[in-house]
Amino acid sequence: MITANVLDFCYYPKSIFYANTELFSRDVNRLMMKRKNITNITIREYNQIIMKNSDTSKYQKEIIYSKNDTPRIPFITHRIWLTDPYDPKEMQQVLPEIISQIQSTQKQFDISAKQHNQKWNHYLWVQEQNLIPQTIQLFEQMGFRIKLLSELKEMKIQRVQKQFSYYLEDLRMIGAASDFIRGIIVKENGGVYLDNDYYFESWDYNINYYFDFLGVQMGVTPTLRGINNAFFAAKQDHPIIQNYFTLMMDVFKFEDEEKERPLFLNSCSFRTTASTIFGTGPPIISLAAMNFINQSGNQDIIVNKEYSGIFNHQTIQIIDEKGEQKELKIEFIGKDIQTQTWRRDMQDSTIFGWPQFNSF
Repeated sequence: MITANVLDFCYYPKSIFYANTELFSRDVNRLMMKRKNITNITIREYNQIIMKNSDTSKYQKEIIYSKNDTPRIPFITHRIWLTDPYDPKEMQQVLPEIISQIQSTQKQFDISAKQHNQKWNHYLWVQEQNLIPQTIQLFEQMGFRIKLLSELKEMKIQRVQKQFSYYLEDLRMIGAASDFIRGIIVKENGGVYLDNDYYFESWDYNINYYFDFLGVQMGVTPTLRGINNAFFAAKQDHPIIQNYFTLMMDVFKFEDEEKERPLFLNSCSFRTTASTIFGTGPPIISLAAMNFINQSGNQDIIVNKEYSGIFNHQTIQIIDEKGEQKELKIEFIGKDIQTQTWRRDMQDSTIFGWPQFNSF
């Protein structure tokens, strides 16, 4: 059973989550099959094939990686701070508890980089500097370079601007706005994206030289084991990130485009804050990854996460400088504090879809 619209009355089952999960995977993968011009197998067979990419043991046993002489993933970190332009809020007002974690993460990156003869560039992306002067000052003191969303090429396109403005209006879907922008940022620049409440205690510098894309495994839905979009790393114009952005554009429809809306975001589901999950969140980037990982000559990986949610690791097969095959362990310590969020939107799919019951 799914959400239904009868004579413009929305009917919500006790949980729309499970039905919409299945519809989501089917609709997106059907779109991917069309894009790839695949006609010789069924949607069920195609889904079974691509979901094998969620098995992290595949990256341990079946793929042999080679180290690049220059970084595949640039030494750039990206963070975002969005606010209501008519009632702007400083980070110090909204999330003061995460500032020390941001500071310690950046210190860890910078100190460890010197040990590897590297240097990170840290970017904070904002709408306008004059909206949040205290936040700007704080991040500049931490060594960040302030970047404006208007610098992004995609943000010069009217349809992209309109979709972003829709998400941001009245802050109704600010999580979706952040998802949308992070896809554009990493697509155009490459580097490491991390939410403001994601912190690191250590980083493995092999990541930048061995991989074109890295994601951390996550149980996204009861039927989809994918990746977390609170942190991921990729080279510029990586096909996973390109298609993450394209999918966010493809599945989003304005009210006057109702007939084009995919079933998993039908008119009733779209009215709930849960639409962020399936419209821009981890399920979308996960299916982009399942469809395009390790294609077109790229070296990509999904790494394991310990149950503690802090220690991330994966053993891979490599060819060393002598031309011999051996094992290499990739490991880093990072955690998603999850202070806000799409996870609260997930509650919306079990309380009849009404956003006023969402506490965030």
